[in-house]
Amino acid sequence: MSRPLPHVLSVSPAHDDHHALGILKHSRWRLSAATGCVEAIERLRLDRAAIVVCESSLSGGSWKDVLRYVNECPEQPVLIVTSRLADEYLWAEVLNLGGYDVLAKPFDKQEVLWVLAGARAEEPPNVAEWDPSVQPGHGRAGHNDVLSRQNGIPG
Repeated sequence: MSRPLPHVLSVSPAHDDHHALGILKHSRWRLSAATGCVEAIERLRLDRAAIVVCESSLSGGSWKDVLRYVNECPEQPVLIVTSRLADEYLWAEVLNLGGYDVLAKPFDKQEVLWVLAGARAEEPPNVAEWDPSVQPGHGRAGHNDVLSRQNGIPG
């Protein structure tokens, strides 16, 4: 019996965000979408999600309202906040309140996959294998390689 694909719930009023996360259809994650806070909570009640990718500004609430609900769920999905204004303040606030990470928009495909893989403690997929628009060495992997070399860690 095969395990079901992990479920990622995308919460954003912008259909472009859901479209950008469509890269997941080629991966090991199942994607569903909600456009606002109330719809997100309803979807989470009906269908468990492992990860919630949530826009910082929503109709009917905010990412903090979604986080409050997530923290009450028995499975406690991981919350990742997205924003065009992703800065240190938002990142610190998300982490301090119990969220997992912040993704800046527009999304970088490799960064999205790295963050989702980290949230699930999985080996990140190589998006370049199925998306030729992603260049090797870009995104978080390249950044980590630079940090490792700066800290004397062999790469």
